[in-house]
Amino acid sequence: MASGKVENFADIARNTQHKLSPAPPAGLKSIFDACRRIYPNQPNPLQVTAVVKYWLGGPDPLDYVSMYNNLGSVENGIPPHWHYVSFGLSDLHGDGRVHETNTDGVSGFGFELTFRLKRESWDKTPPTWPATVLQSLARYVFQSENTFVPGKDVCLFVVIALSIYRKSFPICFTFANIVYKL
Repeated sequence: MASGKVENFADIARNTQHKLSPAPPAGLKSIFDACRRIYPNQPNPLQVTAVVKYWLGGPDPLDYVSMYNNLGSVENGIPPHWHYVSFGLSDLHGDGRVHETNTDGVSGFGFELTFRLKRESWDKTPPTWPATVLQSLARYVFQSENTFVPGKDVCLFVVIALSIYRKSFPICFTFANIVYKL
């Protein structure tokens, strides 16, 4: 050690990691940063990910769906719930692999989807069926190139595997105009 400075392994690993890791793409970073502001104590949420990414020929247009545990707000009448956030309708990577780069300021389709599911007292982990529903909605957008606007209703017939049997039921969504500044 010619410099006389002693570093521990954690410092070496941190310094090496910082030098080797590229910065995340702007689209991913924007969504991650918005979620971190809302859920600062959940920096690594559970995620459902497309096994084969859409831009590699896979069937699912969303790269990820993150799942957060929202404790709710008694004073605002909001019960505890799971909060699902999509990644992929906006331009995550900025390199044209999914969305054409445009100059009008709109990223990809211009929005992401969220889904809230009331959390039951016995729930320890979020169910993954809402991620399947979000993938279905995203697939509709990608295939039709129709986007959702506030007040638009979309009804789906969803098949969900619940433990040992499958249950089918209709789901209807109404899209709200809720905007988070990224």
